[in-house]
Amino acid sequence: MALCVFGTAELVSAIASFQRGLHGDTLDLLHELDVVEIPFVSDASLVAIAETLAIAFASVHRAFLPWLARRGPAPLAHVCHVKHLRHELLYFALAYGRVDIMQHLSKTARILLSPARLQLLASSAALASSEVPYTTLQSLRDGFRPLRIDVCRNALGVACVQGYLPLVQHLLEHRMTGRAWEPSSAVLICSRGHLDVARYLCDHACAGFGADAAAAAAGNGHMDLLVFLLRRARDDNSVLDAALVAAAKYGRVDVLARLHAASYDVATAAIPAITYDKVGILCFLLSHQSNCVPAQALEHAAMLGRLDAVQLLHEYGLVSRRHEALLAAVTNGHEPIVRYLYSIAASDLNTAVAIKEAKRAKHREVLRYLKTQRANDCRVQ
Repeated sequence: MALCVFGTAELVSAIASFQRGLHGDTLDLLHELDVVEIPFVSDASLVAIAETLAIAFASVHRAFLPWLARRGPAPLAHVCHVKHLRHELLYFALAYGRVDIMQHLSKTARILLSPARLQLLASSAALASSEVPYTTLQSLRDGFRPLRIDVCRNALGVACVQGYLPLVQHLLEHRMTGRAWEPSSAVLICSRGHLDVARYLCDHACAGFGADAAAAAAGNGHMDLLVFLLRRARDDNSVLDAALVAAAKYGRVDVLARLHAASYDVATAAIPAITYDKVGILCFLLSHQSNCVPAQALEHAAMLGRLDAVQLLHEYGLVSRRHEALLAAVTNGHEPIVRYLYSIAASDLNTAVAIKEAKRAKHREVLRYLKTQRANDCRVQ
């Protein structure tokens, strides 16, 4: 069915006929509309068309708005007057970073978003395949408070997380005062690497991008953003510590290499590297800052049963706490590490103490090894 019309009244009539005939769904209708010269001669004409669409199809909003957006900014400005479409316009603006739509909405409508309304939209089965991302509405719903759009903190939070700097600037400069955003968004901003948004918030909103934000940037490999955060927090060692833990946990050798090149002390990442069994990270740290790796690294590796890490640390000469490492391995029942330590430095180990610890910890395999194969050790007391 072709929509060959010449004016507003004819188009409205054709849309109504299309609905009654049930010849297709919303996308079929919009495909037909793509070949039509819609008479955008006045506000009233577009309002009439949009209202007809909104009434005719329950789901037309999510397909109609992206289609209408492709036809230029003026039609969207007119649609702001359509009561049925105002909420959908808000979500569309947040999802796609449309500052112009937000500006029109703030001038033409005071939208009150209720939690029930957001719950209904966010739980809609059709939403998963719609033009507006489900995660956007989910973010709006979580922790939402029913405020008008011009003071809606979640609107700013969603814009920040999506990385829409112009929209962030508009909301913060013209709708907000002070730190009017959710600090928990900082982690999401940094996990997605939105450096421009983070810098703007730090400069204009007194935003506290702390240890959690730095960890998110490091864990996702956003090095420029991480360096920016570290420079802002020179006096806060917890920020660097959190970044090192995250880099080690997620195996980000590239992040550690960047920090090392920037003269940061990254050797303390050896402990979390051992914890999360990241031998590649540990190898990098030992090859670049072996003298700064904590002495307790060997003991920590033995306690967790990381044989590869114990061997690597021994190769680089970190053996000052070898006996403590033996006791840690015995206490936790890691027989392979006990055997390895005896194979490389039996004379430095106190077997009597190890046997006593094995008895206390009730690790039979370790105790059997110590009594049968280390009975003649020169240090047995």
